[in-house]
Amino acid sequence: VLCVDTTSDAPELVDPTSDAPELVEPTVEEATDALFLQTSLPTDPMDVMGSTCYDMQHPNLSLHCALWLYNHYHTVNRGWAQCSAFTSSYSPKCGYWWAKCKKNPRNKHCCISAHCHAKAKYGVNFGK
Repeated sequence: VLCVDTTSDAPELVDPTSDAPELVEPTVEEATDALFLQTSLPTDPMDVMGSTCYDMQHPNLSLHCALWLYNHYHTVNRGWAQCSAFTSSYSPKCGYWWAKCKKNPRNKHCCISAHCHAKAKYGVNFGK
């Protein structure tokens, strides 16, 4: 028999024979990956990384910059929609969209270009 004083601020005791899931500490690798993602992706749209990514040519984008552009193009370009509005399906190849974005930056062209280059270069499909 397990007795618990419900008027106390003490933590509730748990029956050790219950089916509660066991808490497992993350591996060093998992913890490092999570910390890297939390600290490496900017929250301010035009912080140092944002400025670097925004000016980078799409064929040369790092995975982090491609993700940053995909998530922030609409916050740094007034009137632009989120990239997810344009990237569910598209053709032709990445170079076509990059040429259009580079010549005359438009919401659709630039979003598709950043998405396409990340998918082609790193095999990552944002938004899926």
